[in-house]
Amino acid sequence: RRRWWLTYFRNLHPRTESATGVREIGNRVHRALEAWYVPEGQPRTDPRNAIERILSDDLINLANAAVAVGRDEIDPTVLAEYRKEADLQRIMVEGYVQWIAVTGLDSDLVVVGPEAYVEAPLPGLEDVLLIARLDVRVLRVSDGLRLWLEHKTLASFAQKLATVHLDEQVLHQTLVESLQPSDQPRVVGVLYNLLRRVKRGPTAKPPFYRREEIRHNVHT
Repeated sequence: RRRWWLTYFRNLHPRTESATGVREIGNRVHRALEAWYVPEGQPRTDPRNAIERILSDDLINLANAAVAVGRDEIDPTVLAEYRKEADLQRIMVEGYVQWIAVTGLDSDLVVVGPEAYVEAPLPGLEDVLLIARLDVRVLRVSDGLRLWLEHKTLASFAQKLATVHLDEQVLHQTLVESLQPSDQPRVVGVLYNLLRRVKRGPTAKPPFYRREEIRHNVHT
């Protein structure tokens, strides 16, 4: 909550941003998948190509940031960590594409809109808007229900799934979606698109990817 207040309400940002770490891994993988999940008829980019472009662009930004503070090159320690994490992100995205191809999980989904901004009047206070941003709004062909994909990179499925039904972000998003015009298919919740931060080496234990559907009714 404090991060939201500082960032979105007060519009404050750190003087410097780290180019490595868990947050940046998730950000880059998310951006790579965003280029893939687009409505039919729109140009889309293979996530494996997208992650290479993203890594290249961010490395250029990192070099420019070094020059801006008077350095001739990127700090070697930072560069080494960046390259290490870049390899991890390539492996995560490559494996995800393979997993989707083998399981066929996406074949039952129609993308309605990527990175969708939605809003709805708060019932009882019509001059107040509830707003939300969804990763990928989808329609499931087999049952005609409306959900959205929420991309998450994490170290362990167990830790996330233990409290996933209490996620306030998803409760809020589901509320805003449920208040959309009634001519749209009924919204039931979120499809967590989970990718583990692991290189899938010989000692790594699968599964490495998972889809988890979380539903909420009007009362919750």
